[in-house]
Amino acid sequence: MNTIIIYGSCYGSTKRYAEVDKAYAKVTAAGAKSIMPPTTEPWGQRTCYIADPEGNLVEIGSFVKD
Repeated sequence: MNTIIIYGSCYGSTKRYAEVDKAYAKVTAAGAKSIMPPTTEPWGQRTCYIADPEGNLVEIGSFVKD
């Protein structure tokens, strides 16, 4: 069984759904670990999760469709 220890967390808000995807692509290309790729949740939020090199969990999301 794998254990994930999260030392900190952060939420980044974007203005539009497409910006979530762009931000995710940019940070994962720069070395951030993908935790959850961009997904549109049933309640209307476009969101994704990454972990930075120090292990901090970062959520990037938006409620505004393109």
